[in-house]
This record gives sequence, structure tokens and C-alpha cells, in this order.
Amino acid sequence: MKKFDNNYDVLVIGAGNGGLVAAATCANKGLKTLLIEQHNVPGGFASSFVRGRFEFEPALHELGNVGNDQNKGDVKQCFDNLGIKIDWNLISEAFTILIPQEDGTQKIYKIPYGRDEFAKACEQIEKGSYEKVKKFIDICENCYFAARYLRESRGNPDVEIMKTKYVNYLTTANSTLDDVLRKLKMPKLIKFIIEAYWLYLGTTPKDISASLYAIMFYEYIEFGPYIPEMRSHEISQTIANRFEELGGEIWYNTKAEKIDVCDGKIVGCQTSRGYIKTNHIISNASPHIVYGDLIENDKVPNIERNLTGMRKPASQGYCVFLGLDISAEKLGLTDYSYFVVNSKNHDEVYEDMHDIDKNNSYIVVVQNNGCKSASEKGTCILSFTTLYEDAWNDVKEEEYFDVKNKIAKRFIENFEQKMNIDITSHIEEIEVATPVTFARYTGSKNGAIYGYKCYVNDSAYVRGKNMDLYYTIDGLRFCGGNSHFSHGYSITYISGEVAGNKTFGDIKAKQKGA
Repeated sequence: MKKFDNNYDVLVIGAGNGGLVAAATCANKGLKTLLIEQHNVPGGFASSFVRGRFEFEPALHELGNVGNDQNKGDVKQCFDNLGIKIDWNLISEAFTILIPQEDGTQKIYKIPYGRDEFAKACEQIEKGSYEKVKKFIDICENCYFAARYLRESRGNPDVEIMKTKYVNYLTTANSTLDDVLRKLKMPKLIKFIIEAYWLYLGTTPKDISASLYAIMFYEYIEFGPYIPEMRSHEISQTIANRFEELGGEIWYNTKAEKIDVCDGKIVGCQTSRGYIKTNHIISNASPHIVYGDLIENDKVPNIERNLTGMRKPASQGYCVFLGLDISAEKLGLTDYSYFVVNSKNHDEVYEDMHDIDKNNSYIVVVQNNGCKSASEKGTCILSFTTLYEDAWNDVKEEEYFDVKNKIAKRFIENFEQKMNIDITSHIEEIEVATPVTFARYTGSKNGAIYGYKCYVNDSAYVRGKNMDLYYTIDGLRFCGGNSHFSHGYSITYISGEVAGNKTFGDIKAKQKGA
């Protein structure tokens, strides 16, 4: 029997995307690292579940910032550095969007990825938009590489380099997406299409930081959208395996119960399997959980208490998963992702997200159109995803099942009508995940699926620039959707790399000082 060891250089709490990469990064640098996970499998949101003959992807629609060996995005570069090999499938288009018209019909626009391809498609939709779209993509490119520089500088950038090389990033840091597109005099319809990815973030164009949106937009348009052959659980399990190959240790079915802080420094953590002595913790669990539940109140710095009180969790997630006994081709669905909105005004779409009965905007993903092996031949997997703004908080327990099933039925029938197809008679398996589901499984506050909202005054730029200002408990860092970057799958992996590297630097600095 292996002897119990309770002394580690680094303890990582939570095997979500960020936690997995943070643990692998630390182990890759020779640090004795323990990763604990409350469930029996790694991944958090990035996992899978089985119903009947279908294996469903619970969260990942597509992954930006991957690229290929000739044009590597940050995610691929990060994985290559750690020796993580994933079988990637490139999606054929950026997205397909259905926009309602005044006569009750809708227009369908299939939008490609690729800078020039995207701009040309916009030009075909509305003449005179090509140069404006290209200018916007140039701004996005500058923001993307500025963010990379900020990470590489570990939160301590050279001000002159920022002023000379990354002007667009600095000028958009205090602007909203709506501000930037209006200054470019972007045509109304093209502006609406460019803004469509806000549905991935839950913050509207009038509120979201332009630089944050620009980075995400560039990740998809420049590198293309990808999904792993075996979906997101393949990524999670592959990173977990690699972490163990690097000498790391994983304890599944293990919860963090109390983090001990003495004189402003991490000294250990009580887990459900025993006490761990460590001076360094990286938490994939959110600051709300760490400062609210795991650290004694009088040990929490005021700045952290104020920040967690100020920050609003992002939108609540709701998903319908369908296993159908018909192929996507026979059903008449040829694209991978369909953005369905109930208004030509994004503010109206967002306002409806506050009402369970009014929200009729969602994203449909046809899994088999990105991965042929997603299900058996002659079948297909569809998922419907939407966001809510606190609309589920007032749902009574006795109404819960009726409410969640009523929404699923409404979305399915709505999409059938818009696409003139029959889904209902081909449903073999159906499962519904609500904000309650996500909160119960991952511990996310209110069932939020994108960390904290990124407003202009609390954008990725502000968070990244002040990364070390927020390092208020010696030895405690965060990764994942609730860390410094916060905008979906890609950046959660990068956040783990940053947290791992920063922790390695913290340890080396202490050794040098000693």
C-alpha cells in the first residue's frame, strides 16, 4: 500500500480546465504537485455523460485559439509545451446565424472564418463593409497579441512597449464593443453579425469590454473553430494522464474543506482525505467559494472581500441535449452551429434573458457535423444552449421539472418551425441541464458558466494589469473561468498555464531570498 504523503510544493483545487493545466505546468517544472477533484473524473464542465447509446458533450461548443502547426494559437502552443496531444477536428464555418425579419420570416447567413473570408462574406451581405470589417479585425489582432504579451510579462509589462506596439489594445481597453463598432461606422447588419459571439459571454455589446471581445473574436476568425475528436472529455483525460506521467498525483472524490492562512500566508489545506501541508495553492474553485467558504473570514483581505462583492457572476446556463434516431443530413441540418435570435436588437435579446417565458434565443450545435463519430451511423446529437439573467432564482421547487421541460419543448418547436424540419418524432434521448444542475455539479454561483462578467471597468486588461495587486494572500493563486481572464474555454486553459508559471516563480523567488 502506498504511504500517505501530506507534504507538497503545490496543491491544485479542482480538475477543471484551468486546474488541469496549472497542475501539469507545475509538475512539468519539477514541482511536487497534488491535484484534488471532488468528482470521480476530471474536467468539471469539460466532461461527458451517457444516455442510452449517446454520449453527450455538456459544455463545449467549439474551441478557438487552437490553430495548427503552421499557425499555432495559444492553446495549441500551451498543450505542445506540456506534451499534450489532442486529435482536433476543424469546423467548416465560424457560425450560421438566423436573423428575424419584419414579415415573420428569417434570413440565414453562413459566416466563414478567416480574416479575408469573413470580410468578403460581410461585403456580400452589405456592400461597402469590407474595409471596415478588415479594420476591426486588425484591431482584434492587436488586442490578441497584446494579451499574449501581458501574459508573457507575468503582469509586469513594459509601458513603452504597450504604448508603441499595442495602441489598439490600450485605446479599446476603456471602450465597449458597441463604442468601437460605432466609431468604425460599421453598417447595422454587419455590426449585428460581428457582435453575435456575445451569446458565448453573456454580456451585451453595450457593456462588454471591447478588448476582451476582440481577443475572443480573433481567436475564432484567425485560427478557426475546433472540437476534439472525442469531445472535451478527451482533453480533460489527456491532460490528467500527462500530469501523472510528469509525476503529479490526483486524488478524485476529494473536497477541499478548509484552507489555512497564517500571517497572510498559505500553510495548508484540510481535505476530505486528510490534511495537506503546502505553502502554495492554485484554486480552480472561484474566489466566492475560497473566500466565502474555505478561508476564515478574519483571514480574508479586505480587497478580496470587496472584489468578490463587486463582481457579478456571469449568465446562468441552460442546455437541452438530444439524441436523435436520424442523421443530421436526413434531417436537413448541414452546418455545425446555428445562432438563433428572437430580435434584431441584442439589447432586446438580453432583456428577454431575464424572463423564462420570453427568452427565445439560443445556439444549436449539431455535434455530428463537427465530428462524424459523435454517434452511431444514422443518428445524430443536437444541443440547445441559452443564457439567463437570474431568471431561475424565483422558480419554485415544485415547478422546477415542469419549467425546464416546457422551455425545452418551446426551443425544439421553435427551431423546427424556423428550419422547416421535424425533430420531435426522432427524439430517442433527451436530457436538460439548468442553472441548478450546473451549480450542483460544479459549485458555480447561481449556475453561472462564464465566471464573472467582464465590464469595461473590470475587463481582462484591468485584471491582467493588476494580477499581482490581487495576489494578496502569499501562496494563493486562481485559474479557470473565475480568474483574471474569464471568457470561455480557451482562456481557462491559458489561465492555468499563467497560474502555474506564476506559482513556479513565487517558489523560486522564495528559494532565492532564503
